[in-house]
Amino acid sequence: MKHLFFSVGEPSGDLHTSAVIRRLSGFRLSGLGGDLMIDAGFPAPLFHIRETAVMGFTEVAGRYLKLRRIFKQTVEALRSTRPDLLVLVDYPGFNLRLAAEAKKLGIPTLYYIAPKVWAWGKGRLSKMRNTIDQLAVIFPFEESFFSKADIRTTYVGNPVSEITHSLPARESFLNHLGLSNSDRLLGLLPGSRTQEVDRMLPVMISAARRLLAEKRFDALLLSKAPSLTLSALRPYLPSDLPVHIIEHGPAPVMAFSDFLFVKSGTATLETALFEKPFIVLYRTSPISAFIGRRLVKLPQFSMANIVCGEEVVPELFQEEVTEENLFQTSKTLLDSPERLSAIRRKFQEMKALFTGHVPSRHVADLIGEMTHG
Repeated sequence: MKHLFFSVGEPSGDLHTSAVIRRLSGFRLSGLGGDLMIDAGFPAPLFHIRETAVMGFTEVAGRYLKLRRIFKQTVEALRSTRPDLLVLVDYPGFNLRLAAEAKKLGIPTLYYIAPKVWAWGKGRLSKMRNTIDQLAVIFPFEESFFSKADIRTTYVGNPVSEITHSLPARESFLNHLGLSNSDRLLGLLPGSRTQEVDRMLPVMISAARRLLAEKRFDALLLSKAPSLTLSALRPYLPSDLPVHIIEHGPAPVMAFSDFLFVKSGTATLETALFEKPFIVLYRTSPISAFIGRRLVKLPQFSMANIVCGEEVVPELFQEEVTEENLFQTSKTLLDSPERLSAIRRKFQEMKALFTGHVPSRHVADLIGEMTHG
């Protein structure tokens, strides 16, 4: 039985890899992962994403010793088990180093959700070319970008296209929450890590309170990521606000909200596929922001805007993430029907880029090809 070793270090990777695992059969599986992978049939991971998920440069530095220990033990697991294929998923700071170690051991490597070196690290292309056997990329433009660098690359489609299904009817879902189908709803997606919630949710709630006071919305839908506990959210939720915590994935919040505040990341793409207007926020530590500004050379930072090639939805970064900015930006957007219509049109165009692809199936096929020839 062929042995696959997965290296998955954060919640989004856990989600997207779980879809791949459900398509695999006849393999022995091991490695790093999370609860969604376990639910899909993955055995108890060597390390859980609770131990590996970090945000920003300073957070990584603060947990350096622990992450170094995890890395060393992961390399030792590769050395002792000699899997037939190493499957890396996103998590580039860890996984690019792991690919180099696998190369030394003669273990072939498939990298799903490639490092975004087109934004921050073209100098890493030579290292990737020498250590990675196959890239499975999720943005159309990445296939030509990496292929030009002589890296074997296949565009598999974007995994967010597999998330937007199996929704309950809006009316029954809202009635279950004690809401009416006619209620105007503001969605909040503050992220999947405690640090993100601490930095983003207070600003979101403060701006939302003012929008509620102006009768622009009737209630709030707050998405709680599986990686978070309710205790991480409750300190920021005043008892006098109509906040409904949604625990079973972000899709209902994206689908049933009329407008959203979204932490930058994969969630911006998911929300865009629902053709909903939103504002992107991102705030990290001052040192991480300083380093990020020096490394990233793109006019936009959110995935939805990058794929569209322009700023379709407003972005607030670091010191711009304030209650006043978020409130005023929201009002400006909400008061412009033309701008809201333009956003929906752009997202419809973006949606067309992802149609016809089922990423989990393509990745499972690549795994089969690489392990069985």
